[in-house]
Amino acid sequence: MVKHLLVRLLLITALAVPAFCLTGCQGVLGQVAAVAMKVLPIITEAAAILDAIDLQAKAHFKANPNRELEEQYVVAAAKARLSLSAASRALKGTEHLDGADVEAAFDEYEKAFQEVMALLGPLGVVRPTADGALLVSADGALLVPMPLALSYSRGE
Repeated sequence: MVKHLLVRLLLITALAVPAFCLTGCQGVLGQVAAVAMKVLPIITEAAAILDAIDLQAKAHFKANPNRELEEQYVVAAAKARLSLSAASRALKGTEHLDGADVEAAFDEYEKAFQEVMALLGPLGVVRPTADGALLVSADGALLVPMPLALSYSRGE
């Protein structure tokens, strides 16, 4: 008898707590989910663009060694990756997420990304393009679309 009561109490508790959280925490969870659903694809796209640039840069510096420029590129690329990591971390476990931390991280990403492009552009390694796809041009430059992270805004 006591065993059945304990089992019922556990079942009621197991069902009631998630139900309360879904109704009582809906605003917070909904807000976090909305920001996460908007931001995660942007982070993924920005990282993929950095990966493609990195492959192109490594091939260039292997064929045309320039230690000073390569070190500058490595630092700028690391800053860009760290800012994406900060945007990702802002989504984890944040109950008061309003997107400001993510927006700040994307602002840092933009600075670092522009630095990467400024370093590699004159070398013919990368070139910005209005097209939405990463392509390699006939002259071997990686055509880089503007990452969505550069136009991220909480109000969009």
